[in-house]
Amino acid sequence: MQHSFRHTILSAVAAGMLCSAFTPGDDPTAFRTSTVRSVMNRIASEHYQPPQFDDRFSGTVWKKFLESQDQNKLLLLQSDIATLRQWEHRIDDELRNPAVSFFNVADSLIALRTKETIPIFQKLMKKPLDLSRNDSMPAVNGEWPADRKAQTKAWERYLKLQVLRKIVELRAADSTLTLRAAEKLAQQKVLSWLNTAYNNRLSATDQRFSSYLNTVVMEIDPHTLFFAPADKKDYAARMSQRYFGVGLELIAEDGQVRVKRVFPGGAASRSGLVRENDQVLAVSDNDGKMQRVSGLSVLDVSRLIRGDSGTVLKMHITRTGKEQEISLVRAEIKDNSNVTKSAYIDKNGKKTGYIRLPEFYRDFSRPDGPQCALDIARAIVEMKKENIAGLIIDLRGNGGGSLEEVQKMVGLMLPQGPVTLGRFKDKVTTFDMRGWSDVYYDGPLTVLVDENSASASEMFSGAIQDYGRGVIMGSTSTFGKGTMQESRQMGKAGSKALGTPNVSYGMLNITLGRFYRITGAATQLNGVQPDVVIPGKGDWKSLRERDYTSAWTPDSIEAAYFIRSKHAAALPAAIAAAKSRVQQDTGFTALRQSAAWLKAHEKDAKSLQLSTFLEDAAARKQHESRLEGANRLTVAMSARTIAPLPDDPLEAARLKEWIESVRTDRTVSHAVDLVQDLAR
Repeated sequence: MQHSFRHTILSAVAAGMLCSAFTPGDDPTAFRTSTVRSVMNRIASEHYQPPQFDDRFSGTVWKKFLESQDQNKLLLLQSDIATLRQWEHRIDDELRNPAVSFFNVADSLIALRTKETIPIFQKLMKKPLDLSRNDSMPAVNGEWPADRKAQTKAWERYLKLQVLRKIVELRAADSTLTLRAAEKLAQQKVLSWLNTAYNNRLSATDQRFSSYLNTVVMEIDPHTLFFAPADKKDYAARMSQRYFGVGLELIAEDGQVRVKRVFPGGAASRSGLVRENDQVLAVSDNDGKMQRVSGLSVLDVSRLIRGDSGTVLKMHITRTGKEQEISLVRAEIKDNSNVTKSAYIDKNGKKTGYIRLPEFYRDFSRPDGPQCALDIARAIVEMKKENIAGLIIDLRGNGGGSLEEVQKMVGLMLPQGPVTLGRFKDKVTTFDMRGWSDVYYDGPLTVLVDENSASASEMFSGAIQDYGRGVIMGSTSTFGKGTMQESRQMGKAGSKALGTPNVSYGMLNITLGRFYRITGAATQLNGVQPDVVIPGKGDWKSLRERDYTSAWTPDSIEAAYFIRSKHAAALPAAIAAAKSRVQQDTGFTALRQSAAWLKAHEKDAKSLQLSTFLEDAAARKQHESRLEGANRLTVAMSARTIAPLPDDPLEAARLKEWIESVRTDRTVSHAVDLVQDLAR
């Protein structure tokens, strides 16, 4: 059983991004109805806590879906909402007895209003917007507009806000740009972006259906997620760290897709035909037909580029205005962005080991595939040769991953015992340490976390804290995800004899249970509270489990039997000393002040008057810059990577940049002091 414990930050709005083309065949309604049936059958038979599908559930899904499709209240009118209100308390009926009548009507209406809306903003943008008037945009959108006049007024305010933001962005990138020139250029760029975005929405029915299903399942709990057929490939690739393509990193700006980076060793690099900043005009699809990519997201274009190893990709690119076609053969691309990185940090005449783990990755498809616990074990072996005084494992921003890797990683630090507890529909399971014949590391240990450390990260840090094996340091709490998910494929098998193909309805990441710390306490909503709290950016704005309206309340179960670590007795004194140092560190003063200012002004209305907006933006930028800079040391520590720099100059430059960020990280500096205290 391959448990994946990953936190995915998605709201009903963002859920629409997890989508791609379905294969509905000749009858889209029948295909989507079958997809709903498959999802609901899985929920009924396997979900840990299926909800009551009633009028309350229906009304919530109805509201969230419409708001996700028109979050700025610029598309639909009050009369449209009145038309759709007949389904407000009937969606539950369409889920129990699968149907997609509400979706079909809503989708048609949204497509119609999108088509009618394009001329509205195009007309408003034909002449310069009046940015001298004293007007403002409220922080929270109110009601949908009553009529076209009110809709046009709402659009005028929205356009002003987007142009003002673009002016600030353009002048930040080019200080020589005059205000008048920036205003003209900003209006052009905003119009280009809107034209592309809204024209793409005209044919975005599949994306809207994916968003609709995610609105349904995320109302059950925030981590039950629907993936359309192509999305499940992205999910598997990320977990296994395996991608097949031609070695390009893309960027989208103002409706154009350009090459940001050409990976050395990839097909694009070897061909010599593709360079950085080339514009990608078209890419061949699975049938070999050329698809224009203007206006598509980087995610959608990347999906077209990726494919099976050995297959041919055709691309139309331009560098000097002349379009040319090139052919490249796909192969495996090594992605090192989310694998472990290790370094030595020299401070106070002592050497500390530092390991950065962005996620608990594991390739279940190959026995010899990437495994984060094995990578960390290898790093520890090298570090022990250098007689490190202590070890820091940095899980900041780590959203989770493989449970098996957590079990192995805890087993690197402790001899035996439980790691976490899981409660399923019919049983409670203890997940023990596994994978090693001996303890790899028995020295001082600190684990860094933040508000984005979730799921598997919370299992690991919670176990280390409960055993008293090391000190947890970071923001006021971790994310607070205490549920378990597994992936389930949905579809039906075809028949060679009958000549019918396999049909995929996608994949469901479904919640099968809850997990608990070995003390029996839940991380759900509570997260893991660090022993030493470090002020951070998340103090003023962050999304945690408790911010989801569908998040479950925490509970508890009976504790497991475990023996506290021999290191536990030394922790209190080191924790007290670390807290004192953090409190006295004047470098955090600016951070606390700016975090408080930003939080206080978070819900302010936005002025649409140019001079006032620029003043407000400058004040906000000042505090955001102070917030970014507060965690950087003025005097850097000495640090170096464990392994020699790679021969590839781009990879070497990236690693140097990473090492520089470690050297100047104030939080890491405090962690070094802490493990050195533990080493005394």
